[in-house]
Amino acid sequence: FEEEHKYNKRIGDRGELIVLRSEIDKLNNLGKQELVSNINHISKDNDAAGYDILSFDEVGNEIYIEVKSTKSKQGDANFYISANELEKAKGDMNYWIYVVFEVHTVNPKIWRINNPFENNKDEIVLKPVTYRVNIGVEDNSSK
Repeated sequence: FEEEHKYNKRIGDRGELIVLRSEIDKLNNLGKQELVSNINHISKDNDAAGYDILSFDEVGNEIYIEVKSTKSKQGDANFYISANELEKAKGDMNYWIYVVFEVHTVNPKIWRINNPFENNKDEIVLKPVTYRVNIGVEDNSSK
């Protein structure tokens, strides 16, 4: 389990760095160099924010980017999203999912999806795959 977690974290971290570089390039190409220094790799310091990268669109509005990374070739997006990420996305049209395909290659592909939970509600299927279980535990060690 621990090895799988480390492996997935490496893939996720690589995808976030790819997106970070892509956002820097995008803003530089748009002539928005003043915004480049304001891009923030949020998940490095706050894994509970509900998104990974704070960037900006072509007119300077903040955009919230959740990065999903895979070694798979570009195709249908099939990924996990946390309740926190979904909550952040709801009602915020500046929330984006960036799926990084072929993340392990020298030419990864980024698929940018503007808040699919608002824009494509009818086409998305959300399936609960894990549940949080809280059980009150008494100290039964002396019984």
